[in-house]
Amino acid sequence: MLAKEKRLPIKVKIEKGKVFSTPLFSLKIGKNNEEKSRLAFVVSKKVSQNAAKRNRIKRQFRSILEKEYNRLEPGFDFLFRIKKEALELKKEDIAKTILEMLKKEKLIK
Repeated sequence: MLAKEKRLPIKVKIEKGKVFSTPLFSLKIGKNNEEKSRLAFVVSKKVSQNAAKRNRIKRQFRSILEKEYNRLEPGFDFLFRIKKEALELKKEDIAKTILEMLKKEKLIK
């Protein structure tokens, strides 16, 4: 589980940010003027009506990014909106997609 200081609070809005999209998720990134980056994960009921499936995919994303947290550029808020296509993939494939996108956008060291 992500430590509290690594989580993006619900009340925070990313107003001036960049949006990146992949087949598995869309990612909104904004500056947060802090020393640490913060993460949030959203899975809509449109993705799955089953709460267990929604929670499982969030846990997978959280686990992947928790392992790579120290490599993330500090001072950013990351909001992941997970798409339906991510439900059918294995964790390794999801990790590969996330890391490729973050490297491409130079958000990971």
